[in-house]
Amino acid sequence: MEKPSYAQARFSLSGGGPLRIPKLIQSDRAFVFLNYFGARSRNPFNAVSTLPTAAERSGDLSQSVARGPVVIHDPLTRLPFADNRIPASRINPAASGLLSFFPPPNQNGRGTFTFSGFATSGFDADGQPLAGTGFDVADFLLGRPQSSSVRFGGADTYFRSSSFSAFAQDDWRARPNLTLNAGLRYEFRPPLAEKYNRMATLDIAPGFMAVAPVTPGASGPYTGVFPRGLVNSDRNNLAPRFGLAWRPFPKGSTLVRAGYGWYYNASVYNQAASLLARAAAGDGRRGAAHAALPRRNFGQRALHLVEIHRQRLDVRRRRGGGQRTRRRHRASRFPGRLPV
Repeated sequence: MEKPSYAQARFSLSGGGPLRIPKLIQSDRAFVFLNYFGARSRNPFNAVSTLPTAAERSGDLSQSVARGPVVIHDPLTRLPFADNRIPASRINPAASGLLSFFPPPNQNGRGTFTFSGFATSGFDADGQPLAGTGFDVADFLLGRPQSSSVRFGGADTYFRSSSFSAFAQDDWRARPNLTLNAGLRYEFRPPLAEKYNRMATLDIAPGFMAVAPVTPGASGPYTGVFPRGLVNSDRNNLAPRFGLAWRPFPKGSTLVRAGYGWYYNASVYNQAASLLARAAAGDGRRGAAHAALPRRNFGQRALHLVEIHRQRLDVRRRRGGGQRTRRRHRASRFPGRLPV
């Protein structure tokens, strides 16, 4: 079997320098940086599936095996079919039509079976399937799936994202043996958007009394216009940072460093974009209309970034002979605003 080709490419462009604005900013401590990063990948795979033989396509399951010989039961009478043969009149028309899309065994093709053999199994007094009974192809020919699901839309998506941030910091030497620093960072990360707007969600009426499918940039009947990413941006992401360096004994070698920082994680946007893209089909409306509500975030206009608070304590001390001892303590916590 020929191995599919694989390709991955990453590229970036960076630039920066002193920030000079006539009559406003002339300091050598202000800088501006611009960064662009892109990635392209192709990761195909070979899918191998079990396909029905020519005899099985016609309903003849007398030679079929599933970890050994099987007995095919009629789901209507619960009695075995004679010679494990399903009469042509009993083959479901939908199954017969779909067989034309199934390639013969040992030829390239793709498909998904959602039949387990449960419908054509024999059952004991407790309603449990009997070993050696039932066959998935028999279930398929009779049009008796154990479970079914519908996927709308293709698997190819082209997500786009951007990020903007600004940071200010100042150091203050409070004493000869104590230095403090404080900083404030602002981050703005809009939700991901799909290049061809192949995303969909539900516009939910107050009290969840009604819903309507909506696509990127469209106006919903209950909450107004939706952005391209279908989720409102989280714009209040201020992240303070504090730190200190302290030498408690002026003539000693002990040095204490401590810091606290507030960070944001935007991975929740990746999860949301994946769900919204899966709900789209064609113009996106049909997929959203048929999509279930798997979690409270579906249809939710506001989605906050995850907050992460980190603390660090580091104590260093030099002993005789040039030896150093070091103690560290690091901790992270998630105080709130986690998506649910």
